[in-house]
Amino acid sequence: MKFIYLSLLMQFHETFYFLVRCRFIFQIGFSLASSFVDCLSFFTFLRFCSGAAITGLFVGHYVYILELVGASYRTLAGKVQDFFWVIGACVMVMIAYLVRDWRHVLLIASFPPGLMYLLWRSVKHTFLQVQLAITFQLLVKVQFHFQQDH
Repeated sequence: MKFIYLSLLMQFHETFYFLVRCRFIFQIGFSLASSFVDCLSFFTFLRFCSGAAITGLFVGHYVYILELVGASYRTLAGKVQDFFWVIGACVMVMIAYLVRDWRHVLLIASFPPGLMYLLWRSVKHTFLQVQLAITFQLLVKVQFHFQQDH
């Protein structure tokens, strides 16, 4: 039963990681492209697409974080996440004040999702390594019990 659970868990996480990866790539691409475009209508379209990608990314991230901590700590986790959101908004205001050209501000704002994408890949790799270690330990236990029975 444990092997079925682990395989379903890994399949769910692979689908989730794929969706997150697509949203990161769309957000980075649309945000970078919007900083180089000259046409106002195309700029509006690219910013709309970037906002749609980042909204889906943050909603999925918010739900994922709240599911990781459990029912008793959901309020605390939500407030901590909101606190970091406000810090990020204040840093963005400071960057916009220091960098006067709005195209440069868009370029600077495009880099954190790229860094988060790299961080997400390392978290995924660490998670898969931990799951592999747990699976290996279960297989060793099954083999040990099988050898004792025969």
